[in-house]
Amino acid sequence: MSTDPALPLPRRILHFLGLQRSTLAVLGMVVLVGMGERMAERFLPVYLLALGGGAMSIGLMSGLDNLLSALYSFCLPVFRWC
Repeated sequence: MSTDPALPLPRRILHFLGLQRSTLAVLGMVVLVGMGERMAERFLPVYLLALGGGAMSIGLMSGLDNLLSALYSFCLPVFRWC
């Protein structure tokens, strides 16, 4: 695979890695959505309390989050049917 030496270094790197502008845009959106989800996740218990939920609803939400995270990390690599 030959690259044109007249291209600037960032373009040569992108060409070498096979990245296109649309791929980089999708990567950026995935990173930004993931960061936003993590930032909003901290305030979810406060939001549930403001909506009138009690400690039971906050505990249930946290427990389901832990359960789904464990199932996702266990089932995905091991079983194809999960």
